[in-house]
Amino acid sequence: MKDSYDNYLKRFQQWLQDVNDHELKSLQKAFYDFQKELAALGKYSKEQIEDYSYYVKRDIEEFNRLRKAQKENDFANEEFNEEWWLALSHLVDKTQLEWSLLLDDFEHNGVYKQGEWVSFGEFQCKACGEVKHITHPSQLSACIECDAIEFHRIASAP
Repeated sequence: MKDSYDNYLKRFQQWLQDVNDHELKSLQKAFYDFQKELAALGKYSKEQIEDYSYYVKRDIEEFNRLRKAQKENDFANEEFNEEWWLALSHLVDKTQLEWSLLLDDFEHNGVYKQGEWVSFGEFQCKACGEVKHITHPSQLSACIECDAIEFHRIASAP
């Protein structure tokens, strides 16, 4: 399981690097080529081209800032990510996963607390019994029912 996850992360990092090396650089090149074309036309002064470049960069940065802010608060995007992780969790060999998580249970003496990172499973509130379904690495938050901060992991049925 860990090897597969590590391989996935490596492939994902390679993809991001490829995007950076090719797509972003080609976009940047196109922008600079356009600046040269404007200068070659002779209709615009150097100051006008610099102003134009400044405004384009500012608008792109603002668009990126707004996109990030929207993405952070985008419920649909959150829901999509959760569904994607849930689908992946169904592909996992539950028996092997249980064995790997058993060590975590021993380290925690069966008790997980708010703020701790967990990878997968169902975590039951020790105070009220509410169950949190965790499908991907994330931090435990307080219980949504009673605000308690201690949980124990429920073993999955293989």
